[in-house]
Amino acid sequence: MAGATAEQLLEVHTEKGWRSRFVDVSDLLDILRDCIIADDYTIPDDLNNALILTDRGNSLKSRLIRKEEVPAKEAHLMCALVLGHDELFVDVSATEIDALTASIGRQIKNRQIRFPFIYSRDLYDAFADQFEEEKDSISTEETIKLLDKIPAGVFQYGRFVIGPSGISQSPFQRALRFSKRVPAFHCSDPVCRDLHSVVLTTGYKAGINAQRDKLEQLLESSSEPAADWSGLAMEINRITDSHFGNHWHAPVVTLLGDCLSIDELRMVLSSQGESADNLARPRALEVALLRSDKALVAALDQLVQAGDIKVPTGEIRAPISTAHLRSGAFRLRPQLGERGVRSVSGDPGLPTLRERELVKQLYLAENEQERHELDWQLRSLDGVSLEVRLDDYIRTRTPAEALTRLVLARSSSAIAASEIAGLGDLEGVSDDELIARLTWKLGFDLDGAEDAHAPFWRQHEKLSAIVQSWLGAGPGDADEFKGQASTYFSTLEGVLEETLAFAAWALLRDHINAPRPFSYDNEADRTRGLELLQDAYAEWTAKRPKETLRFTGRLTMFTLARGFGVLSEALGAVRAAPDALLRNRQDFPDYATRSALQRFPFESTVPFLDLAEHSQERIIEGLREVERTLDPLVLSRVRNDYSHYRRTSPELAGMEATLEAVGRGVRAIENLGFGLNLCQPSSETTDRWGRRRVDFVGPRSLRHTFARPSSLDWVGLPSLRKPQYLVRAAAFDDANEVLRFTRQYESEFSRMWDNYPRPRKKAPPTVDGTAEGSADG
Repeated sequence: MAGATAEQLLEVHTEKGWRSRFVDVSDLLDILRDCIIADDYTIPDDLNNALILTDRGNSLKSRLIRKEEVPAKEAHLMCALVLGHDELFVDVSATEIDALTASIGRQIKNRQIRFPFIYSRDLYDAFADQFEEEKDSISTEETIKLLDKIPAGVFQYGRFVIGPSGISQSPFQRALRFSKRVPAFHCSDPVCRDLHSVVLTTGYKAGINAQRDKLEQLLESSSEPAADWSGLAMEINRITDSHFGNHWHAPVVTLLGDCLSIDELRMVLSSQGESADNLARPRALEVALLRSDKALVAALDQLVQAGDIKVPTGEIRAPISTAHLRSGAFRLRPQLGERGVRSVSGDPGLPTLRERELVKQLYLAENEQERHELDWQLRSLDGVSLEVRLDDYIRTRTPAEALTRLVLARSSSAIAASEIAGLGDLEGVSDDELIARLTWKLGFDLDGAEDAHAPFWRQHEKLSAIVQSWLGAGPGDADEFKGQASTYFSTLEGVLEETLAFAAWALLRDHINAPRPFSYDNEADRTRGLELLQDAYAEWTAKRPKETLRFTGRLTMFTLARGFGVLSEALGAVRAAPDALLRNRQDFPDYATRSALQRFPFESTVPFLDLAEHSQERIIEGLREVERTLDPLVLSRVRNDYSHYRRTSPELAGMEATLEAVGRGVRAIENLGFGLNLCQPSSETTDRWGRRRVDFVGPRSLRHTFARPSSLDWVGLPSLRKPQYLVRAAAFDDANEVLRFTRQYESEFSRMWDNYPRPRKKAPPTVDGTAEGSADG
């Protein structure tokens, strides 16, 4: 079989039993090839005894011993690890797979052969504790020291699951294989968000590795070309795993490992009948791999929908440390949201392809009656065939509109779609919720921007209507008025506090050196924003007679309304003394002084100073106008006196005027971009010169368009594919760019990743000007 391709080998080796044993042997040898060993590693007898060589393998082994002076143990295992050349070196039928599995499992459990635990942040934190500087690779000694600090790794080679307990066998095959290049640290560049990798080094002084080059030289000198034995294993696996299929499930273990707290992970296993109360994360993941991804996804969906695992509305959990582990030809990765698990691809067209395939499965599965039904549904469209009309319909309708019409038309279609997409039990689920879940599962982002002020505007409209009624001829209900006014002013206080804190945080906080750059948490960061405002009031604001304001603790209506003026005055004072707030040049990213095409605008530690001059003026005047509009003295008096109003009271006119002023003031806050209204990307267009327009939409017809390319692409601002807060008044002189922030959610997931990232120092250059470290491994 010299020079045979994988396909040719597949045609020769057709017996199913042999194929199954070959894949098992290949997977077990891959585990041995990939593992990390110390320099003092010795080969145990039970390992070599389990591996039976062919005559061709024994001949090569004998030559290594006699002519190359390779020790017998090392020669035997070296031949087995190669698997074959022109012929197989390992006797697949005679090799004792159970004994081989047991030997490898024992060595993993005893940590004679090692794999790193790459899920969650164990490796990341251990690396940060061990190394102050960036590293491209680490030595064997450093690698062993690092692995000593973290649990045993969890991976899966075919049906073999490796983990802290050794090797177990799963009914479900996977390809979750270890690479010595592992994500480990963030670099010193303040605008870089990439998780960088380091190459771990195995023990090259160990006998099995130190002698390896002798075998390689023998094989290279062979006159017979090698057959593709490793490719044969891949071909056999590809027959069963539908590599190019429409997978609905990415490697769910990455979601379990990176995105669930240990209590949430145990909850998933308990729902599967496992006793998980005391399991640590590595062992829990090991157990999870004994279940199918479909079962794990169904369990997660059920727990999220029942509220046992709490995922806040809008939060999308995605793997962090294991983001590089993806599956299938579409490179799928899992995500978890309030509607459960979905698998997404880097290809933005995959959801539409899935949608079309789903409809075809519902209507075009060689059933004439179903085809007739679809033909009726699409009767208003022109096209040369039903398939063409379907494609045109899906391309020109929103996913929700198309799915509502084609899936909800019949109960049988809804049930079938639910089974295909894995929606679970639909009992009691509304039509809108069913379509939302299906849209999410397909991979589409749900329509609609988040309107944080919707409750306020509803109450504003209702109270305004009550006041108008009192001012008219009809009788008024005093209790209704008092109740609505109380709710209204409480909600208004919340709106003013949130927007004031966000404005101060956005304009005064150094976002470049923040733990989570350009990401806003409405709990922790709101507190930080009010603290920044308090500091600005103490340092930058001219005090009014007898005025002492505190922006921490319980805030009064007067303090809240006055706060916008305080912030305006503070920004004006900061603007007059910018030199005191310049960023240290050592904290600039490398490109800042070296690129003419990309610029770094954040030369100050206060981002307000880095905005365009016209933007600074607009913000200062806009905040001042908000204070004037709200009128702190009048607003606080009205807020305190509303319970005393009567229908005939002349003060009702004052209430009406106050409501009008509050409406104008809140609208002004929203127009400036401080309203905490999450905006969504709505459309994107690109011309043949690579110029791009990305449109965002938000509540109450808010729109903003970004132009690309931009000289601010490298600054580290959030991706334009994510929902975010747009501070539209905080503009830069480039491509409609503004200060913008993703939303940070308070959840088990966010708490898992506190104090992340932890950047490393830049590695010192060596004599030739390159960074230290080698790329061997």
